[in-house]
Amino acid sequence: MSIDWTTARVKPGAAGRAEPRLHWSLDETWSRERVIDLDFWFVWAGSGRMQLRDRDVELRPGTLIWMRPGGRYVTQQNPRDPMGVDFAHFDLLDKRSRPIIDAARLPAEVHLLPDVAYVQSVMSRVAALMDPNHAADARTRASVAGALLHGLAMDVATRIQPARHDPAMAVIQPIMAKMADRPEYPWSVESLAADAGYSVAHFRTLFIRASGVSPQRYLLQRRMTAARTMLAETSLTISAIAETLGYRDVYFFSRQFRQLTGQTPTQYRTTPSR
Repeated sequence: MSIDWTTARVKPGAAGRAEPRLHWSLDETWSRERVIDLDFWFVWAGSGRMQLRDRDVELRPGTLIWMRPGGRYVTQQNPRDPMGVDFAHFDLLDKRSRPIIDAARLPAEVHLLPDVAYVQSVMSRVAALMDPNHAADARTRASVAGALLHGLAMDVATRIQPARHDPAMAVIQPIMAKMADRPEYPWSVESLAADAGYSVAHFRTLFIRASGVSPQRYLLQRRMTAARTMLAETSLTISAIAETLGYRDVYFFSRQFRQLTGQTPTQYRTTPSR
């Protein structure tokens, strides 16, 4: 029996965002101990692979994993292209408020969503609403977050097809990996589009569809990811890090770093928990 979305409702749980960073993975213990309800796990940046119970899947921007209790979600990210992930735990309830967890009724575990920015927007709004420090009362926040997740769940279940091969992404993804591997290089949209064989406008559209951001923004994110790693794991001066990442002006580097992270490089380096 399929889900009746006109009577089903969503009870939201913990939600948040994991920014791109190195040295993390999800192991068997994580799947067993942390996945105790349904969870939307959405990749908006980077790449990697995940082992499910029945197959191994590629992770890239737009991949949504509809996790459920008893599933296996062993994950390794590409160290050259760290992943950014949004997550939202929830219970899906029928009209009698009974949890819907039967795998035969739930949609597929893996989906490739074509509009990364749309899903990011929904997930970030849910995370903000489920933040205990939010000014609104808890009941109102949960009601709005539940409605947003219900809409996304219904969209995934009834309109968006399970992940399938997209020929254009086979062209864009190697370019993204190349940019992530050499974030210090002054990549231009014009040269990247020419390499891909597309016009600048079409290349930009495909790039946003693949990554959720423009090529310029993607390069900036990769530079800041590399900067965070060097600040945390090396003793290089901030000027040396800026120069390594292709900046001629350390003050411009520091300003961009603060815009993306909310901290200056010095504050980031001296913060005990990053």
